[in-house]
Amino acid sequence: MQSSEFSFNGIQSYDKGFMNIRMGSELAKRPLVGSRKINTSNYSNHGVYFLQSIEKEPIEFDLLIAPTEDRKWTRSLYNELVNWLVCDDYKEFYAGDDPHKIFYAICKDYVVWEGLNDYGAIPFSFTTNANHAWTVPERLTFTVNGSKFVNISNKSVFDDKFYPQMVVKKLNSKGDISLANYSNDTYTMKLKDIAKNEIIQIDNEYRTIYATDNPRNVYGESFNKNWFYLVGGNNRIEIKGDCEIIFDLQFPIV
Repeated sequence: MQSSEFSFNGIQSYDKGFMNIRMGSELAKRPLVGSRKINTSNYSNHGVYFLQSIEKEPIEFDLLIAPTEDRKWTRSLYNELVNWLVCDDYKEFYAGDDPHKIFYAICKDYVVWEGLNDYGAIPFSFTTNANHAWTVPERLTFTVNGSKFVNISNKSVFDDKFYPQMVVKKLNSKGDISLANYSNDTYTMKLKDIAKNEIIQIDNEYRTIYATDNPRNVYGESFNKNWFYLVGGNNRIEIKGDCEIIFDLQFPIV
């Protein structure tokens, strides 16, 4: 992390009057991916090991925080910093030199003072919610009358299959809606008999689907059980049925 400026929980550090003085150099450590623990077993006497599982640890990083403009530390300044950085939930973080690389971080340690008299810095240690960073959240909205081809890029570094979150609203009249991915052998998700103005929430990764204003069994009554996903690279998708579809996308990256 080579920038003195950063953003945490939607607030820029310079706007708060603080900076990260551990700017480093070309050799400074910057988090790319978290560590991995490889679990293996040896079932023979031939020295051959077999992979059982991989445990992925979240990315961790440190900041060394000081006030800007040679300000002295005061009790109120310290309280303000702690109140900002120490939360009980993951918050969005990015460095000023790489604002398109998002982490969701939570402070785990801030107990050491490094300085002399009223000048100095305080190290804060953070852990994140994933083994990787994320792209900036992206929302794509498509309005379809009849049918339409759209293109969506899978920017994930790790996932050949990326399962997006979706919101589908039926327009004009009751009917069917389908999405066929021509970049994946026309793999098709289909929703049938969707009422006019009915809104369907779909989380393809966690396998949930429901109507927002209707307690009916969408999974059993209207869904063909094909959870929609994007393959690597560009995805050319045909959407059929009068509808509005929203894709919420945030891809894992390094």
